[in-house]
Amino acid sequence: MKRFLPLSILFALLTLGASAQITLEFNSTTAGTIGAQLDDVAAGTATFGGLIMSATAFADGEGEAFNATSSSFGVNDGPTGDTTAEFDQNEGFTFSFSQDVTLDSLTVSSFGGDSSGSLDFDGGANITSIAATGLTSLSDTTVSSGTLLRFTSTGISAFSLSNIVVTSAVPEPSSFAALAGLAMLGFVGSRRRRAVSTA
Repeated sequence: MKRFLPLSILFALLTLGASAQITLEFNSTTAGTIGAQLDDVAAGTATFGGLIMSATAFADGEGEAFNATSSSFGVNDGPTGDTTAEFDQNEGFTFSFSQDVTLDSLTVSSFGGDSSGSLDFDGGANITSIAATGLTSLSDTTVSSGTLLRFTSTGISAFSLSNIVVTSAVPEPSSFAALAGLAMLGFVGSRRRRAVSTA
């Protein structure tokens, strides 16, 4: 008699290969958003949708820290008196993710005539130049776990970061617990069927 893989185990294996799109909200102080978790720190980690992002603010002066409001996100540069929740020229942040992701898009707001920015692999290739308010496609750029990225304001006029949309190839930890439970149910069901057929 052929042994067939229980449907629950097959489902679990298929789900392991699934991916999830995650919108990382920066311009928000709602609990749990990236903006709320990074507000008023110079460097830290933020967790959303099972994905951990490590980020460090930078600016011309010293004493920089992230600043989030309900509608804006940027970097404060204490010594220069800049306390806006926007990215002024040469302000930005470096960041990395805890697992491999695909960068789908980013959205900025409050872009002026002299605003511009960029997203690069830190010390390496340019991913995109930012030239207008709204959504910028990131051409499904693959980023490995721990790879450092750099977001920078390069123009004279400041602007805000709204969100970055990524696709995570690995389910969040709670998914693994659910999958383990399904696999166990399949195993128990398989054992019961065998026990009944041999009795």
